[in-house]
Amino acid sequence: MTPSLLAGPVIIMLAVIAWAVRIWIKATIERGTQAAFDRGLEQLRSDLRVREASLASLQNAVLQDRGGQAAVLDKRRIEALEAVWAETVRLRPAMMSVTNMRLLRYDVLEQRAPKEPKLREMLSLLQGDGKMSLFQNTTIDVSQPFVSDAVWANFIAYKAVLVSAVVSLEILASGIEDASKFFTKGPLVEMVKVALPGSAKYLDRVGEVGVYHLTDQLLDALLRSIRLALQGRDSDEAAVERARNIMELARKAEASRASAANELAAGTA
Repeated sequence: MTPSLLAGPVIIMLAVIAWAVRIWIKATIERGTQAAFDRGLEQLRSDLRVREASLASLQNAVLQDRGGQAAVLDKRRIEALEAVWAETVRLRPAMMSVTNMRLLRYDVLEQRAPKEPKLREMLSLLQGDGKMSLFQNTTIDVSQPFVSDAVWANFIAYKAVLVSAVVSLEILASGIEDASKFFTKGPLVEMVKVALPGSAKYLDRVGEVGVYHLTDQLLDALLRSIRLALQGRDSDEAAVERARNIMELARKAEASRASAANELAAGTA
């Protein structure tokens, strides 16, 4: 067979081989590409699973941390309420002065005491352990952020009446003349009116001495507010507003008593 006759079949054969090689190469490339794509997709899925697990772990950690923080805060609130009541119990010696202020005619005694040493001695004995030094403990103040407004306001109202009784009796016992001039009576009476809404008519009728007769009711109000706080029943809007008014009037009453205490200290120095 001559070369010219062989050329046609050879060309056809080469073309077929080239076509087959091209198909094989294409298939190989496609298989490689698909495999690479599959590997990449699987890796992506694996990365997503890892990230989802990490996110779930982080969310659980955050929830656990929040739960832990809530538990710690609840514990601190209970401790603060216990501290307020413990301080209330610690101040009980001042109730002797309160009881005496219920019974004594202050307007008469402030005229007699400066002139009668024996009377002043008796007034000093009537105080018992209810001295101003009883109120120098300020560690209870750190509990204020952890108790409700109602609890703190009721505590301050009760304490303000005790302070008033102690200071009043100490001034009488000191023999300072015209002792009542050191007091501004209004804020204390108004404070008790706000703390005990049903007391207004009574206090308008009897005056400042009435606040000493209402000390037990103030103590009951404090105890009720502590119990409500322990039950998780926080103050409503009206109670918050009442607490704010009590605190404002208590500050004014305290300023008046502080001025009297300073006069007392200067007079006995």
